[in-house]
Amino acid sequence: REIKKVSGELYRFRDKFHYSVFLVTPDGIIATDPLNVDAAQWLKQELAKRFSRTVKYLIYSHDHADHISGGEVFNDAALVVAHEKAKAAIIREKRPTAIPEIVFSHRMGLELGGQRVELIYVGRNHSDNSIVMRFPAQRALFAVDFIPVKSLPYQNLHDSYIEEWIESLKRVEALDFDTLVPGHGPVATDHGPVVQTRDYLRWLDAHLRAAVRRGRDIPEVLAAPVPPEF
Repeated sequence: REIKKVSGELYRFRDKFHYSVFLVTPDGIIATDPLNVDAAQWLKQELAKRFSRTVKYLIYSHDHADHISGGEVFNDAALVVAHEKAKAAIIREKRPTAIPEIVFSHRMGLELGGQRVELIYVGRNHSDNSIVMRFPAQRALFAVDFIPVKSLPYQNLHDSYIEEWIESLKRVEALDFDTLVPGHGPVATDHGPVVQTRDYLRWLDAHLRAAVRRGRDIPEVLAAPVPPEF
């Protein structure tokens, strides 16, 4: 586990292969995905030790348990925020975390101690409730699972909506940020991974549709060459 500065008072928290971010303000901390109970407990102690502040808002990127488990660790002092569809999935799937108290449908801004984070729903992609979090003063964007950096989307694209994923990436391209902070892997300093992921999914979708139309079987499809840029 480690904590590294992204920009200004925005920091990145790592627990093995998972990442979240948090923003330190004079009035408290805006935190994001707790990841799991052990990680959340460690982070809570570190925040108190390093910054002498408590978490006032805890924001979930989406409903998947590997990113949002352990939210109850911060629920004593923090308000939990998520997309309305994420709350429904958390309740329906009985995710092991705190249930969101504040939900939104399209956009919402949170302000604390003179700092701001914008929560934006860009449509269905890796899930039907993923959001991005834009930190305007730090010119950073936190996006989990649906914009991989220097890698492909995870394995079998479970719980995914390919056509809408492509459209959601177009919306992210239009957002104003310099630093992309993903939920896995390295940080990017431009919009490149957004464009690359969009182009890859567009190629994959067209390739598979053409294979289905031609009656190709799975081994034949998998044996086809992948364009060198991917």
